Amino acid sequence: MSKIIDLGLLVREPLIFRDTKGEEYTIPGEIDLGFVMKLTLYKDQIQKIKSEADAIKKMQELVVDILSLDVSKTITLEFVRERFNDIRYLKAIVENTMAFIQEVANHPNSVSLESTKG
Repeated sequence: MSKIIDLGLLVREPLIFRDTKGEEYTIPGEIDLGFVMKLTLYKDQIQKIKSEADAIKKMQELVVDILSLDVSKTITLEFVRERFNDIRYLKAIVENTMAFIQEVANHPNSVSLESTKG
């Protein structure tokens, strides 16, 4: 009897952000570990910044990286500054992405990946 670890059980539905103009940005359910580390670094940097303007700029850069996970879109800093020119939008994207990543990491199937085949 073979022991199979089915990583397919960890695949999650994507997270979708819809902007104020109705355009959608799809964040895949599988997020690269390098991106998770980058996101954590950004978050730490933002918390240490004393200047509100600098913190907002760093948050905009973070949103560029998050929305760029939607490979069907070309996201630039200028685009984010125009389309998401509200601190509430930036916070919503960052906080919901962090929560999404946490949910992926704590997926209930991650403890029961084994199946038997024989």
